[in-house]
Amino acid sequence: MPHGLAKKVKRRMREAYRYVKTRRCSTIASLARALGVEWGKARRVLNLLKKSGKVVEVTFGGKLLWCISEDDAAEVLHAIRSETWRLICSNRLRYVYPSRLAKLVAEDMQARRVFARYASLINSKLFDAVLRDMLGETDRRGRKKIYVVPDGFCAKPPLHIKPHVYKPRRNIVNVRISEKMAKDIEKAAGTLGVDKPRLIRLAIERLLEQYRHML
Repeated sequence: MPHGLAKKVKRRMREAYRYVKTRRCSTIASLARALGVEWGKARRVLNLLKKSGKVVEVTFGGKLLWCISEDDAAEVLHAIRSETWRLICSNRLRYVYPSRLAKLVAEDMQARRVFARYASLINSKLFDAVLRDMLGETDRRGRKKIYVVPDGFCAKPPLHIKPHVYKPRRNIVNVRISEKMAKDIEKAAGTLGVDKPRLIRLAIERLLEQYRHML
């Protein structure tokens, strides 16, 4: 346990670790509900556990999961993908959206037992994450996001996939620029047909090439 932390924080870390360990993985929202704390406090506790090497942070369809180990993450994600695949295929769905998947899970005891360990079955972003992870492409009908089930999707169940351990981007530099420079950058990006971050990277690369002999 890290030194210099308040007793309350250390106690919360122990409680959080026990919670994640019994489920193998957890979302921040699920842990916050279990501990009866705000989302931000739950996130801080998980970050502390991550720094201590107690948990790993993995990405899943744009969603973050916090797991005891990469092996646990792989098993949990496989279970979630497998149940989603089974529900989609047994119901012969051509289109599916997060609330539809949530309803199918709530009505199916086996799927409910799997999903309920990691997220609330009501208004959970995990359903959108699993559909985004497995199906990728979406269609829009009004404000509803609909995922298209491709041909051949049900031909074989999902494979075990190594989880993607989340690593925040490094080497980020914040620079204040004048309003005139900001307008010039926007104009140049439009002229070259690139976005502003790409334009700035190109400019930096070109500048470094000129001075690389001095580095």
